[in-house]
Amino acid sequence: MRQFLCFIYFVFINIAYVYTQILYECNFDDGNILHHCFTMSISVVSSVGKADILPPDAPLSDVTSSLKPNDKGEVCQLPYQVKDYDWDMYFCNDDHCPTASNPNSWCNIGRFGHVQLFDTAEHVFPLSTPTGGINGTDEQCLIFYYYMSTIGTKNITIFKQEKHTHEEIIDSITSSPFNGWIRYNVSFISRTSDYEIFFVVQKMSTSGAPHIGFDEISIHQGSCDDQTETTTQSIITSSEMTTLDEITSKQTEDPTTRTTTTILSSTYITPIDTSSSTATSKEEIHTSTIVENIIISSYAQILPYETHHIIILSTVIPLVWIVFIVVVICIKRSNYIRNERSNSNRNMRLSNQIELHDVSPA
Repeated sequence: MRQFLCFIYFVFINIAYVYTQILYECNFDDGNILHHCFTMSISVVSSVGKADILPPDAPLSDVTSSLKPNDKGEVCQLPYQVKDYDWDMYFCNDDHCPTASNPNSWCNIGRFGHVQLFDTAEHVFPLSTPTGGINGTDEQCLIFYYYMSTIGTKNITIFKQEKHTHEEIIDSITSSPFNGWIRYNVSFISRTSDYEIFFVVQKMSTSGAPHIGFDEISIHQGSCDDQTETTTQSIITSSEMTTLDEITSKQTEDPTTRTTTTILSSTYITPIDTSSSTATSKEEIHTSTIVENIIISSYAQILPYETHHIIILSTVIPLVWIVFIVVVICIKRSNYIRNERSNSNRNMRLSNQIELHDVSPA
């Protein structure tokens, strides 16, 4: 009984440990202009604009509706064509998209954070946290989805600020590999807990009014390489993964208030387009590797807020088996020792009886 209770204790400890791996997660589905993932005001919308003869220059749906399975368990087959337009659609169109069984399936509607850049001023969006900071140290992985218009020159810079220190740049994004939601990973190191994360958006030229979108933001303990990814269908295709290696560090114009930090790794995953190769203009790219990846006919992946289920299964199950085997071995060993002692006592009693029997006639 004691061994069984110990086994249950170890299982619950391991489950609790896995759950602590997710340090922060937020989306805009239940948000409004005052309460959302950022502490500063940002528009919270379900779409911006409609499909037209020109390619979209803003998200027509959020990440949830575009990538998450609908009520029938099916996902949008992205990209697809709308009418006879000559551009690829990476969003739901009027809350519908084609799936494997239906060319006009209903999408699950969600929301995202949206800002349009009319001037060159910085727009700063600190992450909203219940405790005023992220409770984590050492290497961590920031995962989020972003949208960036193809017009104009602009960038998204992610800063980290620990208590009593200057801001440090985690990473900077200047372009988008295709006209849709981009899933972005970047690993970084925090020396102290209760740090803050800022997303800074800025238009770098005077022309155009580009749109920027954010959705499905999460922070996980450990490197981004440790985060388990999977999909809901087993269709195997090729995808192109662009990786930013540990070399790059960035400097801002004002070195007195913002310092630099070394990026451990950052990744965004894009689908292979069979008609043309996907190009990226990100200046800091050092390596580009073609990998085999299980995806849903494009770039759909399990969203960050669902990843913890996968981590639990991939971590707890092996640990449970290991603990179970150890417990079984301990029980068998305990039974063996108990049997050996019982046999030894039995032999001793028999020996004493024989001695007494031999002595009795005298």
